[in-house]
Amino acid sequence: MFYSFLTILTVLLYVLSSAAYLVFIIRQNKQAARGAVWLISAAFALQTLYLVIRSISQGQIPVLNMTEALGFYGWALVGVFLFLSIKF
Repeated sequence: MFYSFLTILTVLLYVLSSAAYLVFIIRQNKQAARGAVWLISAAFALQTLYLVIRSISQGQIPVLNMTEALGFYGWALVGVFLFLSIKF
């Protein structure tokens, strides 16, 4: 139950972040870009929490099946994006 709630909340934050980035691209609104960074950071933090909880409960990093591997890959991509957006 907790896993599904955390997953739904994380996906919702990623969708809202994507919408905010679209607003930024279309209208060149700096506030939308700032909001999008905050939303994607919150989604990244929730996904990190999910990965930590799953790792502790399973005793290994959750990358054993395709769904978990794609989630981990997406998490890593968002991490690189956030690192580069903060760095540059």
